[in-house]
Amino acid sequence: MEYLHALLVLIKHSATASEALQDYFEDIGGRPTVTGKKRKGRKSGAETETSTPVSAKRVRKEKSWSPPPGSWETEVDMIETVTESVNEKTGEKERFVFVVWNNQNKTQHPLRHIYQKCPQKMLQYYEDHL
Repeated sequence: MEYLHALLVLIKHSATASEALQDYFEDIGGRPTVTGKKRKGRKSGAETETSTPVSAKRVRKEKSWSPPPGSWETEVDMIETVTESVNEKTGEKERFVFVVWNNQNKTQHPLRHIYQKCPQKMLQYYEDHL
């Protein structure tokens, strides 16, 4: 409580808060410094100069997944969309289908390939988008 009283007396006699603070530090023998070790615990989410950037951290490798051989009718959850783009090499239009699988993977395939692998799913997509 003594330091609080001393601070209040300094504030009354000083013109600004910064002067009062400076006077207080002079009276107590200088600005206090933080001593001791940092508290142990979880690291903060804020990045410091010594922390590793998020992009450089080890990322868990996912196993590569590929579509099954044979018919895909029972493996495909839905046809998400059909897109058309111009092939830069040939100048011809190409159509691609985005497929959502039962395991929630998403892949892109040429339309003619989908006609062979899962024609009923493609038909269902067309019916839904009439």
